[in-house]
Amino acid sequence: MDCIVLAGGRPGPGEPLWAETKGAPKALIDLAGRPMIRWVLDALQGSRHLDRLIVVGLDRPLEPAGDVEYLPDQGSLVGNLYAGIGRVRADRPAAYCWSDIPLITAGMLDRFIENTPDPELDVNAGLVPKAALQQRYPGADDLWLRLAEGQFIAADFGLFHPRHAARLRPHVDALAPQRKQAFRQALYVGLPVLVRFVLGRLTMAGLERHLERRFGLRCHVRIAEDPELGLDVDGPGALAICRQALASRVRGA
Repeated sequence: MDCIVLAGGRPGPGEPLWAETKGAPKALIDLAGRPMIRWVLDALQGSRHLDRLIVVGLDRPLEPAGDVEYLPDQGSLVGNLYAGIGRVRADRPAAYCWSDIPLITAGMLDRFIENTPDPELDVNAGLVPKAALQQRYPGADDLWLRLAEGQFIAADFGLFHPRHAARLRPHVDALAPQRKQAFRQALYVGLPVLVRFVLGRLTMAGLERHLERRFGLRCHVRIAEDPELGLDVDGPGALAICRQALASRVRGA
């Protein structure tokens, strides 16, 4: 299975991680002596199901030689995503992964893939419960999505099928700037979704039905088995948690 690794993004002055990056890509932040994306690539390369990695968003390869394909930053999240989609095999499911979830392991990725009921769906997405994430990593915080089943954040690893990517591009363009704004995303999907979301009555199954009606998108949304899939380094708090966890992992190796 191919996997697109989204590695674009450079924090600007005044943004939470500017002090760490000073204009460099976020994916290259040092964690326990290695670039953050290196931890992610190790997990992906160790998976039993992922055999081809396409990293989009870095100006140069992490290593001078290797079996990872690199594409330069296209200037936007959607541009990077579609550059990667243009390189995956179009006749089979593929995976997507953000470069800022450094605590993932190959076992976690294999567990997600193997527990996916139907990989042929257009999208297979995971949600990480707030309680599970904060139980394992006290102090972890994010912009939580409130559904009838509880509070969640989206997992930054999942599966998709590229067959409808071109048709869905206008919707992806509209939704991408609102990636961290659940209210605006619900409004875009439709008023019934917004009402249920505001009232806390929107279920995962209901969200799937609305996505199919609104976009013709066959998807499955489920609780991810491992909270590390949703612990992304978006600010100093998450960065400190990941640094501590990886330093402990290195000492215990």
